[in-house]
Amino acid sequence: MHANIISKVKYSGESIMVWGCFAASGPGQFAIIMGNMTSKVYQGILQDNATGVDQAVGMSLVIFSLLLFTYYSMWVIVLPFVDGDHILHKYFLPREYSVILPGIAAVILLLCIGAFTAVVMWKNRKPKKVD
Repeated sequence: MHANIISKVKYSGESIMVWGCFAASGPGQFAIIMGNMTSKVYQGILQDNATGVDQAVGMSLVIFSLLLFTYYSMWVIVLPFVDGDHILHKYFLPREYSVILPGIAAVILLLCIGAFTAVVMWKNRKPKKVD
């Protein structure tokens, strides 16, 4: 055999999957899945690991996202077709902000991702070997 080729022994095709999660309440427990991950298995794991706080946080994020999407859609899609003196205009910022605010949010998001990546890389750095 060549020096760069490593022989392997094939298994019977069985697999073991280890599943874990992080939630608002902290890390969940590991679940060992033998065979295939089906919808019922996944739902059972979530039911075992998700607390009431996790479900409340998840539902509040879904509701917040739905309200934000509805507000933004009304602001950008519907409001331009409404007369300028209509009372509906007083509930929305000027249309210029519909481009500026998402841009600012994107910059803040990228800064947070960059800061998080820098912190993780800083914590996982290996000390240099001193000879």
